[in-house]
Amino acid sequence: MPHEVETMTFATPRGLPWHIGETADVSVGRDDLGTSDEVLVAGGIDWTVTQRHLYVPDGTGGFEEVPGWVGNVRDSDNKTLGVVRPSYKLVQNADLLAFGDMLVDSGEAKWDTAGSLRGGQLVFASMVLPDGIKVPGDDSGHDLYLLLTNGHDGWHALKGVVTVVRAVCMNTVSAALGGAQHVFNIKHNQTLDGMLMEARRALGITFQYAEVFEQTAGQLVGKTFSEGEVESIFRTLWPVPDGIAPSKFEQTSFAKAFENWKTTDTLDERLRGTGWGVFNAITEYLDHEADYRGGRRVDAESARAESLIMGRAADLKDRALSLLVKA
Repeated sequence: MPHEVETMTFATPRGLPWHIGETADVSVGRDDLGTSDEVLVAGGIDWTVTQRHLYVPDGTGGFEEVPGWVGNVRDSDNKTLGVVRPSYKLVQNADLLAFGDMLVDSGEAKWDTAGSLRGGQLVFASMVLPDGIKVPGDDSGHDLYLLLTNGHDGWHALKGVVTVVRAVCMNTVSAALGGAQHVFNIKHNQTLDGMLMEARRALGITFQYAEVFEQTAGQLVGKTFSEGEVESIFRTLWPVPDGIAPSKFEQTSFAKAFENWKTTDTLDERLRGTGWGVFNAITEYLDHEADYRGGRRVDAESARAESLIMGRAADLKDRALSLLVKA
């Protein structure tokens, strides 16, 4: 099991978004999920964190307290998740989901995924927002998801990110129309009190964003691109070094992504040459085909997840959408 995924629940009938290993604690099945209490248990994040004093040997066989630092410790197994200043304000996992419930208080939102990463240092949960999207010329359904993440390690703020999921082929679209309009952060030197209105403001823009995205998708369906024009866009996204050897050219991201657009069987042939088809081919490549390198800290599949949610892959999708809209 990649060490990044500790526990996880995923309620989409198409299965897991990335490989998490056979030994991971995973629950699948939308019928079993829905409320925040159910997701907390199914996702294995129904635990709490407390701050405890830190001690080091004093050289005489005893221990002395470390001044100015405390440990964020998981109560269920006494595991230290991070070392922080005493001013660090904890956000419990239950409070994270309760905050999400308050953001969408219509009762129509359903929790879809939740889990623990890096041994509990980072937790996440996503809900399906009430308003879906229909794209002209594409019979697929489109849902809006609000992804909430929170860190107990001292490095990650509470963050909300909106993504659009294409139900047919599981392509995740993170199209940042208007920069940070669909993202909000709450640092751990703040409390959730008083932040609900600011987060709701961001979520309100999200619903406007859904309308804008639907309009933008419709524009892309109406745009046609020649193979040469698509190649130019792909080269802008994935530049190829001058003078690269033919044997290495086929291994470039550009060559792989461009070939995916030309050959993928997940695109309706009526849409392949449209801006919408190009955009979905790009997101498909980034979601399912691209190689993501891990390192000493993360494995490759966890690097993929982070890149798609908040890293370079998400940025590439934003750039692709901008290029196609302006073309």
